[in-house]
Amino acid sequence: MKQILNLLSRLLLFWLFFFFVQRLVFLSINFSSDDYTFTEFWICQLKALPMDIAAACYLLSIPVLTILIGLFTKKTTIVTTIIRIETHIMIGICSILSVGDAGLFKVWGTKINSKALSYLAYPQEVLPTVIAWENIGLFVIISIEVFLFYKLSKRFIVPFEKPVIPMWQKNLSILNYCWVNNYRYSRWHTTCSH
Repeated sequence: MKQILNLLSRLLLFWLFFFFVQRLVFLSINFSSDDYTFTEFWICQLKALPMDIAAACYLLSIPVLTILIGLFTKKTTIVTTIIRIETHIMIGICSILSVGDAGLFKVWGTKINSKALSYLAYPQEVLPTVIAWENIGLFVIISIEVFLFYKLSKRFIVPFEKPVIPMWQKNLSILNYCWVNNYRYSRWHTTCSH
């Protein structure tokens, strides 16, 4: 159990650090250091923490389900592989969305919303603005973020190990199972015989 909590807490810390860096990138693209004070910056980080924790927990839902399934399989390396793949995919998606959001905010003064996404229905009109020379810097930032967080995730994701259940707990759970099934059988048997 300790190994599972260690893995999940490391993943949670990884995603919280990821979101912190995403805010730094957003602020550095859209604001100069004269626009806000050091205190305002840290107040912003504290106010964003509950939302970061919520988003990180959503991102942990697939690893948690994978771990639960992994408890019933013999190959634990598959669990670690699935968690790594999911984490790497989400790093890419979140980096693209965050840096794209920062670039859009710089041009429109608003974050990504349904209006911005509705323009994706017309790719021939959107493509020239995406390939504009000003946006090459955003592609570089996305590439650097994905590369660095991919490397960092290798340190945060520890191999999954099944918890070792002591024999007395196994025996207790078997006795509990037998008792519950015996109780159900006896109730069913008595109700059917009358």
